[in-house]
Amino acid sequence: PNHHRFHIVQLSDVHVGHVIKKPFVERLVNRINESSPDLVVITGDLIDRDPNKIEKHLAPLANLKSKYGTFFALGNHEYFHNPQRGIEIVKSLGITVLDDKSQTLVDQSGQPFLNVVGLLDLTGRNMDTLVPNAKQAFENINKNLPTVVLAHQPLWIQDIAQFQPDLVLTGHTHGGQIFPFSYLVYIQQPYLNGLHQYIDHRYIYISRGTGFWGPPIRVLAPSEITELILTTE
Repeated sequence: PNHHRFHIVQLSDVHVGHVIKKPFVERLVNRINESSPDLVVITGDLIDRDPNKIEKHLAPLANLKSKYGTFFALGNHEYFHNPQRGIEIVKSLGITVLDDKSQTLVDQSGQPFLNVVGLLDLTGRNMDTLVPNAKQAFENINKNLPTVVLAHQPLWIQDIAQFQPDLVLTGHTHGGQIFPFSYLVYIQQPYLNGLHQYIDHRYIYISRGTGFWGPPIRVLAPSEITELILTTE
């Protein structure tokens, strides 16, 4: 590929469930495919109901097209709805689940050029299943390459800054979703939305979310499909 310009599309907090269903997901897939990305990433809270009941609504995600595929990291809502079954369904759609794992992308000439790391959600620390382990997630990366991390909650940055990833992609906050409740997010999370430098030349991006949770209202926090272009200096 052209390593000087690498195009990532990020989805986060789609919340497929009682309100967001197949037509919404189909529109998302069409919009993403039109942009011809190199990589698609989903940073958690894709599933917001018993996954067996929404399998048909998730099905269009199998049609996502990108040069290097689609990668998924769990959010807190996956933990509330039979997470192991959710992982199975996501994998069945041809999506790579990075549950405290990494994958190194390799170009057509066989040259590795980017680490992609995916973290389990912090919610797992309070449950007896899928407990996150950041050290395990990073242990197999190629330290000579840039690293992009998929982590649902911005709060993860406190634990993973030691590994100095180049870019961390997160969601969870919904940009506050309904103003003036945005300030409440800061009690739990270090960032609300947008791009921030967490240490020199290392960045974290917080998506406002693609769908919504709870009532279908978003005031001053519009939803988004995020497009990121990585360039080499």
